[in-house]
Amino acid sequence: MSVNDYEKQQYAVAGETPSDHAVGDVTDTKGNAINEAAGVYGSVQKAEDYGYVQRGLKSRHIQFIALGGTIGTGLFLGIGKAFANAGPVSVLLGYTITGVAVFGMMQCLGEMATWLPLPGAIPQYAARYADPALGFAVGWNNWYNSSITLCAEISAAALLINFWDQEEKYVPPLLRMRQQLTCH
Repeated sequence: MSVNDYEKQQYAVAGETPSDHAVGDVTDTKGNAINEAAGVYGSVQKAEDYGYVQRGLKSRHIQFIALGGTIGTGLFLGIGKAFANAGPVSVLLGYTITGVAVFGMMQCLGEMATWLPLPGAIPQYAARYADPALGFAVGWNNWYNSSITLCAEISAAALLINFWDQEEKYVPPLLRMRQQLTCH
């Protein structure tokens, strides 16, 4: 559906005819929306800038975000068992294969973000290039991934504490903390 067809459909829903307004002339609607949004955001400039990409991160910020995402608890806690079961060559091979796949995916995402910088995250690209339903599903998967990260970090903390101190004196406080985090 083209933009003109969409605008004609909107006029039909509103009970107006396309001859009342020229197709593409949405200045009154935009002006009213901007003034209404300015009351919410505090100024017209903030309301107009809402939803647009702000390029305030420098190269060093992005590098440290990538480094922090790469070196995590999964690397330190998961690699020990893999070393014990498979050996260093298998671990290196597994990380290399996974790294190549992730590198290719990130290159594709970088190309899409450079070609068309959308205000939003990865679900916006899935919705635009594939299907809105896929974008919706990817958004919920991202939310679930982010929300379950806290649980993984708590489990990792319990494993580390248990490694250093084999006594069971830390179990009741950790169970209380887990209950409180689960309830809230």
